This record gives sequence, structure tokens and C-alpha cells, in this order.
Amino acid sequence: MKRGLFRVDRRCDNACVFCAQAGSTVPAPSPERDQLAKLRAEVDEIAFVGGEPTLDAGLVDWVRAAKEARFSRIGLQTHGRHLAGDDLVAQLAAAGLTDVHFSLHGATALLHDHEVQVPGAFGQVLHGLEAARSLGLVTVVTSVVTRSSFRHLGALPKLLSAAGASAWSMRIAQAAGRAATSFDRVVPRLGLAMPFVLHALDDAERRGLPTFLAGVPACLAGPFAARLLPEPGRAFAAVCDRCPARPSCPGVEPLYLRRFSGDELRARGSWRPARDLERDLLGRMFTGVGETAPGSPPAHLGGSLDTAGPVPLATGNRLAP
Repeated sequence: MKRGLFRVDRRCDNACVFCAQAGSTVPAPSPERDQLAKLRAEVDEIAFVGGEPTLDAGLVDWVRAAKEARFSRIGLQTHGRHLAGDDLVAQLAAAGLTDVHFSLHGATALLHDHEVQVPGAFGQVLHGLEAARSLGLVTVVTSVVTRSSFRHLGALPKLLSAAGASAWSMRIAQAAGRAATSFDRVVPRLGLAMPFVLHALDDAERRGLPTFLAGVPACLAGPFAARLLPEPGRAFAAVCDRCPARPSCPGVEPLYLRRFSGDELRARGSWRPARDLERDLLGRMFTGVGETAPGSPPAHLGGSLDTAGPVPLATGNRLAP
């Protein structure tokens, strides 16, 4: 199965310092409706990403059109705040939405609201998650790991399990957007953050919550290397040249490698991605925060229902988990 993306031309109303899409608008051309059918010929599943798709007044129509095009699964990547009320999520579910990818970056309002710079966001996300679940939608959650959050990750598995999330992904903050100019304030040192990350992942798995990991090289992922999501445009240090895991390793972000010279990296034994149908299905839902789904570089197909609508981006399914 393959999942394609429709990127929505709507400015995100969060102000996350770690997200390249925060406060930005993704340009969209003026495509034709029949391009949705062309995308269906390339991929089996579709997800609406942004910007923030829930700010687009035509989102329900897009979901309905995707259902009419016979996509097997129709997803939504969102910060979740605008699903807190019953109306929008109910309309989306009725139109054919099957799954939602939320962002939750802390287990308390103090932490999450600080990360997204929106007071009250934490409660809105939890209400949105509850509303989606009550309608039978599959819900997954991504948490971005920053310098201010990594010591508090241990509280998230209990919260997400109680909230009924179907899967959880942790992603190390990337040096993109404003984070690129505030690198030392936002991006954590992997050697410091990873013990907290691995303990949290272990707790989540013990609770029956399937986990995924992004932004981490295989040598630092420990027993969760098989849960790594692939990422494009990564870099490798000299020590990686003799590592048996390099052909399948996601590598390190180039700016991070330049900043720290790869002094945390070590060659490790080879590993193979874990494969099972249930994890593949969940893994395809994780598009990251403002990122395309894991897979080959997206091929632009054009296509939209109107001039302000989403842009279809097809991605192949080349998942590690």
C-alpha cells in the first residue's frame, strides 16, 4: 500500500519554534479536479497535510471527493485544536475520513502550550483526540522532542494510553524554520535526550501502545532501531562508513552533524526494519510535523478542487517500522 499527500494552502495558527510550517503558508497552484483521480492511480491512501488543513473551509469537500475516488484510507495531519468541537470532526468522519495524526508535545498544559505558544492548546488537542476516537477514527500522535521537553517525556505514555491513541511517534526537533536560527535553544543533544526517549518508548510498548521514532540514527536508537522512520536528506559522519547498519540507517540531520561533528555516533551491528501489516498501516499515518510521509521524494502531480485547495504529492511507501 502507498499513501499520498494533499498539502493544504492554509497558514498554521500554532507558533511552534521547532516547526518549519508554523505560521507559514504553503503555496498551491490552480489544479483541476481530475488530478485527484490521477493521484489515486499512483497511491492507495491519502492524507491531508499543511499548513493547518482544518483551517481550509473546503476540507470536508476534499475528504468527500477522496472517498468518491475510492481511496482505501483517508487521513488528516493536524495540530488538533480545531477538532475539539463536535461539528468539524463529525462532518469529516461522515465525509469519509478514516484516521487523524495529532501533535502533542507534553503531558501537561504547561509543557504543550509552551511548545506551541498557544494558551489552552493542550486541552483542545485532548478534546479533539477524544472526539475523533468517539467517531471510530484511528488516532495517532507525534511528540517533538526539544531541549525543554525531553526530560518530561516519561509522562506521555500513560496519558496517551488513557486517551486511546492507536500509536505514538517521537521525533527529535529538526533544525528547520525558526529552529535553524535558535538551534542551541531548541534542538537537544542526542546523547542527553535519547535515554529519556528510549525509556518513554519502552513504557509505551509495555502499555500496548505501538511506537515509532524519527530524527535519530540507528546507533542511538538502541532496541527501537527497528521502529525508525526513514528520512530524506540525512548526513553521515566518518565513523558511519564502517557501520553495517548504514544502508538502512536514517542518518543524522546535516546541521546537527556540523554542529557536533558526530561525536555521539558509533558503528553498530546491522538491523532490519520490523515488518508487520498492523505496524505498516499505523506507520504510514506518521507524516511528521510539516513533513511529507516517509518514502521516496514526492512527485508533484498537480490537482485541486479549487484554486485555494490542497496540492497532491505522491509518496511511495518505503517504511522502516
